Amino acid sequence: MSAEVEAIELRHVDGTVETIVVRRHSTVAHEAQVMRGVRSHGLPVPLVFAVDDKAQLYEPSMTMEFINGTTDVPKDFINDAVKQMARFLSQLHSLNHASFDLPVSTIPSRNRPCVLQGDFWPGNVLWREHAIAAVIDWEDTSIGDPLADLATARIELFAAFGDQAMRRFTDHYLSADTTIDTADLPYWEYYASAGALAAMDQWGLEPDDLANRQTMTTIRMNAAVDAIRHSPVPGPGLPLAPEF
Repeated sequence: MSAEVEAIELRHVDGTVETIVVRRHSTVAHEAQVMRGVRSHGLPVPLVFAVDDKAQLYEPSMTMEFINGTTDVPKDFINDAVKQMARFLSQLHSLNHASFDLPVSTIPSRNRPCVLQGDFWPGNVLWREHAIAAVIDWEDTSIGDPLADLATARIELFAAFGDQAMRRFTDHYLSADTTIDTADLPYWEYYASAGALAAMDQWGLEPDDLANRQTMTTIRMNAAVDAIRHSPVPGPGLPLAPEF
C-alpha cells in the first residue's frame, strides 16, 4: 500500500492512444529489477519501460505497460483460478534465486531458498479471458522460505473464496514440488495473519469488507495457533506472541 500508482494516456501523432502506468515508491529500482528478471523467464509480469531512481523533484518512479485485466474472479471460475495461481507460484519458486540480487531472509528454513513474490494474493493477480494476464506489486520480493508466500496466499484465498479454494490451491501447489516440507506452515500462517490484522485498518477497505477480512483472517490465525500448540516440531524462529 506504500506505492503511488497512476495510469497515463499517451496520444501518438498518428492518433492512437496508449496507456502506461507510473509507479512511485522509494525502492522502484529493486522492484523493476525483479520484474524484468521474472518476466525474462516467461512468467506474466508487466513490461517495465524505464526507471528513474534518482528523481530530484518526485519520488523514484518507473513506467510500465498497462495490463488490461481484472482482479474479479467469477464463482464458476474459482477452481481453475486457484490452479493457475498455484502453477504461477510454483514456477516462480523454481527459478534460480542466485540470478536475482535480492535481500535474503535469515530465518532458518527446512526448505531450499527461493524467490518470493512477497505479497501473493488475489488482489495482485490480473485476469483476462480466464487466464492470468499479469501478477503485479513486486516491491516486497526477497529470497526465503517458499512457505512465506504459500501462507500469505492461503490466508487471502480463505478470506476471498473460502476453505475449499484455499485447500485446492495448496494441493495444486504442493503437487508441483513434493520436496517442500510444510512442518513450519502454521508458524508462517500465524506470522502472516497477525501482521495482516495489525495493518488491515490502513488498507482503505470498505467497512463491511474490513469486518469480513478481519473475521476470516482471525479464523486462520486461530487455526495456526492451534496447530502450533500441537506441533511436534519447533518453529523456524519467527517472532510470535508471548503466549508461545
